[in-house]
Amino acid sequence: MSEEIFNDLTITPIKTLSGQGHKRAVREMAYSEKHKVLVSCGFDFDVIVWNPYLQTSIMTLVGHEHPLVGVNCLPNLDCFITADSKGMVKLWNILDYSCI
Repeated sequence: MSEEIFNDLTITPIKTLSGQGHKRAVREMAYSEKHKVLVSCGFDFDVIVWNPYLQTSIMTLVGHEHPLVGVNCLPNLDCFITADSKGMVKLWNILDYSCI
């Protein structure tokens, strides 16, 4: 499955990310300005880290046991946060993609 990034104003796709993507719908995406990566999460329990300049995924992170409801890259830090529908929150190291 491929993911499309839309322009909020015109609601037209501006980029398509392909490769090993999500198997179900994407719920949220976050961009790390510091590390130049895009992180997506969705209903398939996986977190996928993308290189938006090459349109390919870097890594698929597993560890949640329920659908994900959010992801946020923390500015100026080397980590990001994911949360699932049962309330589990995980902090991930963006340098080696390990769960902190």
